[in-house]
Amino acid sequence: MRVLFASSNRGKLLELKVALEPYHIEILGPEEVLGAGQALPEVDEDSPDYEGNALKKARSAARHCAARGIKVSVLADDSGLEVDALGGAPGVLSARFGGVNASAADNRAALRSALSPKQVSAASVRFPARFVCLLVLIQSHGSEIIVRGLLEGAIHLEDRGSGGFGYDPMFEVGNTGKTLAELKQHGIEPQTHRTIAAALLVEKLGLASAAAV
Repeated sequence: MRVLFASSNRGKLLELKVALEPYHIEILGPEEVLGAGQALPEVDEDSPDYEGNALKKARSAARHCAARGIKVSVLADDSGLEVDALGGAPGVLSARFGGVNASAADNRAALRSALSPKQVSAASVRFPARFVCLLVLIQSHGSEIIVRGLLEGAIHLEDRGSGGFGYDPMFEVGNTGKTLAELKQHGIEPQTHRTIAAALLVEKLGLASAAAV
């Protein structure tokens, strides 16, 4: 199955490519489907929840391809970080927590700033949190599949590790004692909210046994 990933985020694309390739699902970037130098239309991610934003991106990309006679399935993601001490923020605003055009470093700095006043003791250095990934697949025949992946862990105020992207240097996975960035730095492909969602998508497609073929 050829699938257009409706995003220019290389980190997300590579995670999904690795997770889905064993099931004969080929994840392609916009230029691989539309042509060199071509991009998908910008989508205003103004929904208050992940599902609404992912649906908007998937449907926009599907319409764009259909208008050009391109028959391909489309996959879109909306994901975020939810920190209990911040009432679930930054949530759907994770990609722009530090401002509209914020870099990953800007977003991490904004998160540190928001959490620092809540560090009342050494014990509160570790803030319970989770990564959430909502995937929407629109198949080439039009049916929609929606799955949600969760990865529990905690946020630390300092960056640790040089692998990964986004908030990975601040997010410690479960009780591993390692951030996602530290795990990825050493060549480990850890389970993430995105790969968890991808596994659920495989189940919904009935492809769980395809990797053994």
